[in-house]
Amino acid sequence: MTVVLYFGWEQRWTKPLRLKDCFKVPERLEPFVSDYHINVIEIAWLPDDVIAKFANPFRQVAEYFSAMRKGEEYQPSDEYVRHAKELLDLMSLLTEDVRFKELKDDLPKGASMTMRSLILDQAEARGEARGRAEGEARGRAEGEARGVANTWVASARNLMRSMKLTAQEAVEAISVPAPLRESVLQQLG
Repeated sequence: MTVVLYFGWEQRWTKPLRLKDCFKVPERLEPFVSDYHINVIEIAWLPDDVIAKFANPFRQVAEYFSAMRKGEEYQPSDEYVRHAKELLDLMSLLTEDVRFKELKDDLPKGASMTMRSLILDQAEARGEARGRAEGEARGRAEGEARGVANTWVASARNLMRSMKLTAQEAVEAISVPAPLRESVLQQLG
């Protein structure tokens, strides 16, 4: 018996379901060629009551693909997943979504948790960490930019005092870069 688990959610299975449909058999050889039926299980297209009968964690996989097909947001359950890393590996492979691999990489060794905490809590923690890192980087960049602008302001003020130049003349004399020019002029005056 041949069984194909089809995880496609964007369209139904369109390939042949019989061996003889895969190639052309000359009519005179037809009686000598065995035909095999291919049983295809379209995971994303199964009814919810059938999916509910699957054992965890395969049910989690089927629920995910069903939600994708329906255009719904996946709602992970509060059921414990014993093999969390392996499940995330499978989801990463089947969906080609790197977020599952990233979640797996951050998972503590031997972790046992609910699918909800695995997907949502881990993703939230990663998002918070990224947000902090981006915020720190942005703050550092803004601080550096202010420091650079303050240096231009100090240089322009020295020129204004020593050479009796206007703010505009001083800014032009020291060639303040265009993106900083407006800010420097505002601080000067």
